[in-house]
Amino acid sequence: PDDQRDAALRVTRSDAELLALAEQGPAVRQAIAAADAAKQNSRAAKTPYLPTLSLGLSQSYAASQPGFALLGDNRNKNIATNLRVNFTVFNGLNREQQVLQASLTEQNAQAALRDAKLNARQLMIQQLGTLRTAEARVEIQQQSVLAGEEDLRVQQERYNLGAGTLLDLLASQSTLISARQALIQARLDARTARAQIEALIGRDL
Repeated sequence: PDDQRDAALRVTRSDAELLALAEQGPAVRQAIAAADAAKQNSRAAKTPYLPTLSLGLSQSYAASQPGFALLGDNRNKNIATNLRVNFTVFNGLNREQQVLQASLTEQNAQAALRDAKLNARQLMIQQLGTLRTAEARVEIQQQSVLAGEEDLRVQQERYNLGAGTLLDLLASQSTLISARQALIQARLDARTARAQIEALIGRDL
């Protein structure tokens, strides 16, 4: 009985809405995350151009009398502080190479993101076309099945009355079986296209 519920195969969302959802699907979100990571790596690659600042504090004691004291003589206490600023002027072009590599990685990630969005749109358009075609085939095959059932009824009555031959009856049965097989295939194609669309958008329709 579930196979007869062709209304469940239909997609109620509009094509424009599905295309927008495809551009937010799992594959596109993965590409967005990769592009963001590449952007942050590109920013991090420029940190060697910044100076480094270090601050130090030291304290020492000296003993002026015989004996042992843990902290020495407070009268001979010495406190020193230092502030250092380091800036690398040249490091064999390693910084430049890292920045260039990170920039190229970021550009490649952005290109991959654009490709992922375009690919998602292309696949969505393709699967929508397949789904619409399958839906039309389901309607056509439903009418073919109804026509085949009516023809089989007529041929059965004619055969029972002796006005028809067994060959005509078998031919009508074969035609009805073919129509039912075509309807099953059309429903399968519609379900497959629907599943592909759900995989693209990462959610149920």
